[in-house]
Amino acid sequence: MNKVFAFSLLAFCVGCSSGDGDPLQSEISTNNVEIISISPDTAEEGVNTEFTVTISYELVDFDQGEVNIGFNVDEQDSYTIIYDQVVSKGAGSFTAIISAVPVEYAPNGSFEVYANISEYPHPNTWTPLASDFKAIVITQNMGATLFQSMDLDDYNLICYTNYEEQCINF
Repeated sequence: MNKVFAFSLLAFCVGCSSGDGDPLQSEISTNNVEIISISPDTAEEGVNTEFTVTISYELVDFDQGEVNIGFNVDEQDSYTIIYDQVVSKGAGSFTAIISAVPVEYAPNGSFEVYANISEYPHPNTWTPLASDFKAIVITQNMGATLFQSMDLDDYNLICYTNYEEQCINF
């Protein structure tokens, strides 16, 4: 009797092993989206920047899905979707080139790229199946807006001289 029970248990668990082709493995898969990379990962505040974003995804619950990519350009905790791509069931990846104007949210937050995956087509009100964020380092804009050239004429200059009557400071 023990041999029959042991053989039955062994036969039952043959499908329980882990590895490729495991029936239980596919049930564990979930919808997923991940930002693999963003380039550049540093951008200047207020300067329209072209970002290259690489996304990987896995869609298991629907035949088609939509990957959306955006940035928090208007508010720290609100993302504006700038790019979307329809994808098919399964796993895959793609690269998108997207322009945005970075905003500095430090010290309480950061400028971020955002990606989500949803069913396609989705209703007007929907919740993403999965999402991901990646921060982008923002540098201060040191452009011409901080420094303005001045038109000067020689009659309006003040010159401080040293004891040899040489102009040392304007």
